[in-house]
Amino acid sequence: MRLSGFRSRIPIKKFMVGYLAALLIFGAFGTNDLNRILRGAVIVTLCAAVDLFWTKIRDKKWYLPLSSFISGLIIANLLSPQAPWGWLIFAPVAAAAFKQLIHWGPRHIFNPAGLALIVVGIFFPGAISWWGAAWGPTALAVVGIIGIFILWRQQRFHIVLPFLAIYALGLAGLLLRAGVSVSDLSAILRRELIDGTLFFFTTIMLIEPITTSFATRKIRMIYGAIVGALAIAVSLASRFVPIPDALIAAMLGGNLIVTLATIKKAR
Repeated sequence: MRLSGFRSRIPIKKFMVGYLAALLIFGAFGTNDLNRILRGAVIVTLCAAVDLFWTKIRDKKWYLPLSSFISGLIIANLLSPQAPWGWLIFAPVAAAAFKQLIHWGPRHIFNPAGLALIVVGIFFPGAISWWGAAWGPTALAVVGIIGIFILWRQQRFHIVLPFLAIYALGLAGLLLRAGVSVSDLSAILRRELIDGTLFFFTTIMLIEPITTSFATRKIRMIYGAIVGALAIAVSLASRFVPIPDALIAAMLGGNLIVTLATIKKAR
């Protein structure tokens, strides 16, 4: 009871804003490119401003758009530092618009930041770089440790574990099919799974509370497994069709499939 009460008192949205902002700043210093902080500030400001004024016009009220700060910071940590300023402006505006327009009841159908990044990636190959989480071993340690805390606070281990199980099995199958020996398989899997990109994806994007606010724990577990299977399928498809990012595309596919299934069940 005491542990549960302590967890519920942690303001997760404010924590996420602080964590993602610190990750952005830390990564900018770690890569010796402080211009990334300026670019990140522009992205976050645009995302929050569009959401704030859109809500004001529609609902006649002001509010603190913490969720848009989070979306903007996700984009800032993932969008390539080499992306032109036009796409840097488009991505946060699109994310705010997707949040406002594409939803079912109180729940977003798609993760807004993920959908905006995929759209940018379609027109600007290489736009998604995951630089904020994957610039070195220090970033890996930070994302891993904080990520475990986030999963505990959000109580979302039951989404991540099915995803990882299916994803690891599928990845093992792909590696064996590609000719990797059984003796080398475990070492390659460890390298692929102990990765800042995967840690960031599973602890920030995959478990995003609003897009995973399904009615039951079982549905959320199925969602995690579906995204894991789709990540492997998209990886295979990307050999023939240009897909900006397999993980984000798989998440968006899972968002849609489970949302449509739950809508049908509700009806």
